[in-house]
Amino acid sequence: MLVFSAQSLRSQSENLLTNDDGIIFGNIIAKAKVAVSDSVNKTNYISKIWINNNTSLNYKVELDDPDYKIQIFIYNMLAKPVATVYEGITGVKTFENTYDVSNLPPGLYFLILTGPGFRHIEKFILTR
Repeated sequence: MLVFSAQSLRSQSENLLTNDDGIIFGNIIAKAKVAVSDSVNKTNYISKIWINNNTSLNYKVELDDPDYKIQIFIYNMLAKPVATVYEGITGVKTFENTYDVSNLPPGLYFLILTGPGFRHIEKFILTR
């Protein structure tokens, strides 16, 4: 996993796109897992993504504090939010959940975990 500050990501590439929420997309994300954070945070991340029969997205999140209020979104390649997967306090350090993606068209998507002082982005491909 590569960790960059948001400012260093913006200065490293001319091809980066941001949406209104400041979510960063671009060439760097297409090549590697990228966590965008103001401080290096090694324990707040999406540890696993898997898709069953192209209808359900399963994910596992590792947190260093179970009382964090987190948000998990799905964004498309155009940096537009297409789904809110989870919002709230998990109450546990390891959180697993399933989300129905049968209504999404095939394509490349980003699963974005945000919390107090951290953001982690994972890409996934949905095929039919």
